[in-house]
Amino acid sequence: MQITTAQLNQVAELIGATDKNMVFSAVLKTLVECGISTDAAFDCLFGDGAFKQFAGNVYELACAPNKKEGRKARAHAEMLAALQVTLGNIMSLGPAGALESVPMPYRVWADVVKSAIDKAKRT
Repeated sequence: MQITTAQLNQVAELIGATDKNMVFSAVLKTLVECGISTDAAFDCLFGDGAFKQFAGNVYELACAPNKKEGRKARAHAEMLAALQVTLGNIMSLGPAGALESVPMPYRVWADVVKSAIDKAKRT
């Protein structure tokens, strides 16, 4: 079942709302109160597979078979984000001419960080 624009407009008129987020919230709340699961309600409103797509890692973590796996997945995501920030910081040294400085050749460090990011994305 897919909620149509016409149906959303009817809900907006019924509740006297012009804010689409308020309309979306009212529809989701009503569907869940009628016994439809949150993910199914979200998919009805935004299309098949939308819940998993929009929720991304949050959905995956919520479905983790145990808390330890969820913590590992969060740690993995946080470490990947930290590596990406680190790489950005290293590369920002380029305009100052510091990427090739001695005694620390930052380009070598950047290559190591890029390699770590690539490995993390593959796992």
